[in-house]
Parts: sequence; structure tokens; C-alpha cells
Amino acid sequence: MGFPQTRLTLIRRLAEGGSSADWQNFMRDYWRPVCRFAKSRAPISWTDAEDVTAQVFQILWESGLLGRWSNNPTARLRTMLCSVARNVLSNDARVRLGRQRLLREHGPSVVNSPGSPLISSDAEDDDESRLFYAAWVQELLQRAIDELLVEFQSQHRLNEFRTLFGRLCDGMSLPEIATALDEELTAIERYNRHSRERLREKLQSLVRQHVESYAEAEQLDAEFRSEWQLLGAYLQEFGGLEGAVQLAYERIDQPTRSARQADVMKGLPKNSAR
Repeated sequence: MGFPQTRLTLIRRLAEGGSSADWQNFMRDYWRPVCRFAKSRAPISWTDAEDVTAQVFQILWESGLLGRWSNNPTARLRTMLCSVARNVLSNDARVRLGRQRLLREHGPSVVNSPGSPLISSDAEDDDESRLFYAAWVQELLQRAIDELLVEFQSQHRLNEFRTLFGRLCDGMSLPEIATALDEELTAIERYNRHSRERLREKLQSLVRQHVESYAEAEQLDAEFRSEWQLLGAYLQEFGGLEGAVQLAYERIDQPTRSARQADVMKGLPKNSAR
């Protein structure tokens, strides 16, 4: 890839303080996946999930946890985020149960407990790790399709995007799309082939960009292959692109940048501008 060995990953820059732009990039990558994960793990609203996510990011930039993790990354970054989010959800659940009831039934040690460790072996639990990975992939798929919409709009090829969206997101058959768009079926079949290939290329590009932000230079190619294989396995498990994209759009329909996220961004660290 031609990256110098002195190149600092995004995580290492954040561990050293990070600029506001660094934190915004990190939040862009992980705000909505953490929200998705929180909603999948607890019966809470999207607003409550954003409050959980805000606490997760506050813990990360106040605790020095990213620095400790980057010096000894025994698990994937997603595993660490999963663990922090679970810790926040667990503590919030204790509050909801009520301090007095906990004191009465279990004694002060439960209420005063700091909760489970921010990084613990429990975070390796398959079900929770899979839930967090699913949240990340669902957001990746939505982002890829949103970017393709912008691309096809700029090229005046909206019927190609409508074919892709109708097939993947609405579950329409190609003949149904041809009728809806008043196009020949052969044209719709061509649109479908091309738009799916562009989606595959877009996903590949987004995965590569993600790896380039978080992996060390000497690990880039291996990390990319690993992430691409994981994504392929996920898509296969959930019925290919159709099943995975439909799940992504079923689970969430929120604006790209929420007011809560914008508020949190205003409080990001502004030191170490790079």
C-alpha cells in the first residue's frame, strides 16, 4: 500500500489526545453502530440508544481506554466498544431497577460497584460479538447505498439506483421493477447487474478505507482480507445482499446526523490539532 511505518492509525492519534477532526471521524464510523447495538440488546428507544452511545464516547475520551487498548490490542476494536456499551447498559439498568431495592436485596456493594470491567473476557461472548458486528455491517450497507444514490444522481442514472433499491430494499422482482419504471425487462436486468457490481465495489472501498484508518501499516493487507471475508460470511448467512440490506433498512430509519450526535461533537476534545 506504500504507507510509511511512522504512519499513526486513527486510534493511536486518539490515544495521544487526537484532534477534533479525529474524534469526529471516529464518531462517524461508530456512533450509529453503537446505537444499533444498544437497541438490539435492550428494549430502549433510539433516543435512549443515543444517550447510551454518548456515554460510551465520553468514557473513551475521559478514561484513556483507547491508549491502553492500542498498546495491547488483544481483541478487535469492535469487541472493546461492545464491552463498553454493555457496561453502560448494565449500569443504566441498575439505575432503572432502583437504588433502594438493590440496597435492600443485595446490599451496598452492588450499588457502589463500578460495574463490569470495560474490557473483560465476557465481551468475547459469541452472541454479543455477533450482535455488534451485525450492527456495524448494517450501517456499512446503509452507508454504501446512500453513497451510491449520490453517485447515480450525479450521473443521471437514477433508474439504475431505483432498480437496486427496489430489488434489495423493497424486495421487488425484476419484472415488477420493469413495470413500475416503464422500462424493458432487459434494461432492468442490465441495471441490476451493474448496480449490484457497483455496490460490491463500494462496499470493498468502504472496508478498505476503514482498515486504512485503524490497522497498522504492516497489517493492512491481512486485515483487509480478514474483514472482507467476514463480510462475505455475514452476507451469506443472512441470505446474500437482499437479506442483509433488507435487515439493515428494517432495523433503523434515522437521519445520518442526529441532534444528539451533533451536541456530543460540540464537546469533543480540541487539543492536538494535526
